[in-house]
Amino acid sequence: MVFMLSLASNNANHLPRKMRKIKHKLESLKGYIFITFVLPLTTYVTAAFWTIFFLNKDFVPSATFALMPSWINHGYHTNGMILVLMDLLFENNSIPPVKSALFGITLLAIVYYSIKNNAGKYLFDTALENR
Repeated sequence: MVFMLSLASNNANHLPRKMRKIKHKLESLKGYIFITFVLPLTTYVTAAFWTIFFLNKDFVPSATFALMPSWINHGYHTNGMILVLMDLLFENNSIPPVKSALFGITLLAIVYYSIKNNAGKYLFDTALENR
């Protein structure tokens, strides 16, 4: 979603002058989503995956190995962070106000953990059961 917003905001220069106000709104929305959700979640997922991999490989359910080879699993959990770091370095992201960014990530955490508490398991475990 962030990359689609980036594509749209980069191509907004080709719009008529009256519609160029959209570019600023798209860049603000892209920066908010990137800084508030994408960067923290990608960092969390990559750090959690590699921490679990190095400390205790048996923690990962064996059903995941039946779904995909381990090299693909490693690639999924590493390439996301590489892409986010490249975006962070090369793209001019607008940084949202701290209060709104904290509100967004707090709301996301509340929703995520309320799903965990209501279902009794994390989303990862639920996705494996549905296969």
